[in-house]
Amino acid sequence: MDEEYKDLLSAIVDVINKQGLTATTYFAHDRIFELNEKDNAAVQHRRMHITDKEYVDNIALFKETGMYGQLGLDVDERLALFLVSFDIKRFVEIGEIKRSCLPLNQDSPIIKRDKTLRLGYDGELLSAEGASLDSSGQLLVFPSSICRTVAILNSHFELYKTLFDIADAANIYIRVDGSDVSQSKEFTILEEVIRPIDPKFIQTLDLRRDRKKYGIYELQKPVDVKDPRWWDYSHGYGRLEVVFKRNRDSLSCMIEEIPREMSGRVLRGLCLHATCPDEVGTKFDDATAEHIDGAVNYYFDSDATTRINGSIQYSECDASCRTHLFRINKVKLRELINISHLFFGATTLVSDWLGDQFGQSPPA
Repeated sequence: MDEEYKDLLSAIVDVINKQGLTATTYFAHDRIFELNEKDNAAVQHRRMHITDKEYVDNIALFKETGMYGQLGLDVDERLALFLVSFDIKRFVEIGEIKRSCLPLNQDSPIIKRDKTLRLGYDGELLSAEGASLDSSGQLLVFPSSICRTVAILNSHFELYKTLFDIADAANIYIRVDGSDVSQSKEFTILEEVIRPIDPKFIQTLDLRRDRKKYGIYELQKPVDVKDPRWWDYSHGYGRLEVVFKRNRDSLSCMIEEIPREMSGRVLRGLCLHATCPDEVGTKFDDATAEHIDGAVNYYFDSDATTRINGSIQYSECDASCRTHLFRINKVKLRELINISHLFFGATTLVSDWLGDQFGQSPPA
């Protein structure tokens, strides 16, 4: 990336920030109807530096669809604009990740628009009390407003629908896009076991104070592309770490899925956490979780290296920044099984853990 192009990207970022947008919304096909001087200069510069791989991987999208067609650009220019948007995202990646993890507050656009919305858990989540969820799982519909849910994986939208099936809305909190006040109803159409976990203690929560049980499930490269682990491996999944421990009188569970390697300067982990106040001897099927929550952890630079080389079985690894995606209160602990299937991406690792832990196969 040469200095001239960096200067153009910096100028575009300034415009994005002044308009209170993100790189994604700024370059959205249904929002952009003309290019300013800097946008056009970046497109023309990028057009001259499209690699063979970028062309082969992406040109069909622009030949077969009308994406950015409203701008009067030729096919190569439309592809260049698409690549500029990705370059911008990489250019400002860590800054945007940090902003995406900031809590909402009374100055957030959606709260200023609808004062009846109620924040919870340090502003990271929005109470779903009084709301319904649309059939896509992407829209939280209140009597006086519509909020767009935030998800890292498409399956998280299915997870949010599941939360409404198993709990009253008053006990559900979900991360929403605090800047989207469009009120639009449109939605997007969307291993090997190193140490298996002890399957016995969970049947009666038989874990004493200050004791811990843990398991690590790690993907090795499959030899055969027909191996069900191939999909997970080819999508970069690395390992699933599971820790159960009893702090004072409460049973706590933490599960984190992390990739094999960093993406640029960033490692992204998905983390589930649950607590259960029931005592030793309580049958698993009778146990009630005080709460189950899901978060996204971002590790930058040296923190990412530390996380890849570390393990939560020994100590908690502090994320560079994080935010919760959902929280559900007062549900049966066994709901952790279905939630895990929908929350994590590496289906084979999740199935291996649940098979060891609960004797569960993936839901049909």
